[in-house]
Amino acid sequence: MCLPFETFSRYWFMYLPFFSTVVPIIYKIYKWFVVLIYGHSELERIIMKNNFGFVRTIRIERSFRLSDNVMVRDGLYTLPLPKYVALVFRIENVANSMLSVDFKQSIIQIRGYRSLIVKADALKNLPFNTNRETHMIWNSMIVDEPFSLKSRRWSDIGFQGSSPVTDFRGMGALGAENFRYFVKYYNELALSILSSSLRPQHWYPFAIVGINLTSLLWRLLQDGTLKTHFYNSLKGTPKLVHLHLVYIYLFVKFDEFWNQQPRDVMQFNVYLDKFEEAIRKQMGDENSMLPLHVLKCDVTQ
Repeated sequence: MCLPFETFSRYWFMYLPFFSTVVPIIYKIYKWFVVLIYGHSELERIIMKNNFGFVRTIRIERSFRLSDNVMVRDGLYTLPLPKYVALVFRIENVANSMLSVDFKQSIIQIRGYRSLIVKADALKNLPFNTNRETHMIWNSMIVDEPFSLKSRRWSDIGFQGSSPVTDFRGMGALGAENFRYFVKYYNELALSILSSSLRPQHWYPFAIVGINLTSLLWRLLQDGTLKTHFYNSLKGTPKLVHLHLVYIYLFVKFDEFWNQQPRDVMQFNVYLDKFEEAIRKQMGDENSMLPLHVLKCDVTQ
């Protein structure tokens, strides 16, 4: 005999239509009570109660995604900003026009984050420029020998073979761009971490780690984990350079994590999972903002 919970766990998917219908209704009733009790719309309360940052922006974002008004829900990403602000303030009966500045700021953040996902995804699916990227990486990391697309020196900096081409295929141009930006503009830091990765008791494949960190970065971006950092730190639209900086931060933190004690490189994936868990825990704090100011750039960009 199946217990009620066991039955639900087996056939939970059958309840999805029910929940998809009921949740918006419950949310609509909640919003009605908010206006009735406090005399302000939910949007007004979110803006007045929360200063700039993740909490305010994520609450606005979640509220509008659950909106039963198609124009509010879909216009979040499609309507021109001034038109969208006017539409929302009219529908939500927001009387205080002074709140529009803070509201616009949050919408810019929401749209900017989504735009960053689109740009990163395009790079991820774009084959990297073999000649351009490999030349730049070689010139930054291997200065005592003329460039060669096939050379044992590639394995010296952590690629799996005598050419980086195959390794970069998994994350496309995004992996190559992250790595190139790091070794070019933060060359001293990159060389320091490379040196750290070559120590006998703490060895790890520097370049391969870089590609794996791009994969981690992509997951954190796509599932919204990076919203805490970007919504807390940027008032405008995040650009690819901001993503590159988070990548460098992850590289620094991974090197610190790896060097806490001697590691068995054969357990690399296990340690990588533990590192991801630690980063997600750090980013789970709604006040989280990565200290990117500690990264020192070597070259004027």
